[in-house]
Amino acid sequence: MFFKFNNVSGEDWKNVINQKIYIEWLCNEHEYNRPEHLYNLTVKIVKNNHGSGLIKFFHKNKQYPLIEIAKIKFPNYRFYEWLFNEVPKNFWNDIDNQKRYMDWLGNELGYNNMEDWYNVSGNAFETNNGTSLLQKYSELFILLKTIFLEDMWYEWKLKKVPQSFWNNMDNQKRYMDWLAKELEYTCNEDWYNVSGNDFKNNYGSGLLNIYNGSPIT
Repeated sequence: MFFKFNNVSGEDWKNVINQKIYIEWLCNEHEYNRPEHLYNLTVKIVKNNHGSGLIKFFHKNKQYPLIEIAKIKFPNYRFYEWLFNEVPKNFWNDIDNQKRYMDWLGNELGYNNMEDWYNVSGNAFETNNGTSLLQKYSELFILLKTIFLEDMWYEWKLKKVPQSFWNNMDNQKRYMDWLAKELEYTCNEDWYNVSGNDFKNNYGSGLLNIYNGSPIT
């Protein structure tokens, strides 16, 4: 095996045939027989198995080594960076990568339209390798607004509204304007018909609690 010699050069790793020989050997050594097995691969494993030169080659060409190795082994399988134990440096800083992840997550969660995203929780990211992405944003809502720019979002529809959201008078007014449209209120007189259930049935329980549960207050 050429890669076991000490004098292996960078030129050797440029050869696609050499890459395939090494990767086939590596996968056999670690019993990576299925595409999903490659998600267990780490840069450390490759380096500890005579593959430091291959890692350097991919880095030099600005390619993510683990993805490239996985694709060479299983060229017809679609791999996702976030399912590996380690993602490329600065991967989550790229908005396109964020959007790719969110599209994938939506499919994983069975979401068919934008309204479904109001059901998402932080736990969905934690259990689907997206914790690092979520941590880039101070609030889940900000992440949603950033990714889905073309859609109108309402914080009160989330399972959990941002902290202190209802204490903000501007947010209260925004909600009341939205609620008026939902209830088809066209004038101030219409508000005499409002009840606590109108708030509870329209995501406004948190606002109602600010006013001791009374819509009159």
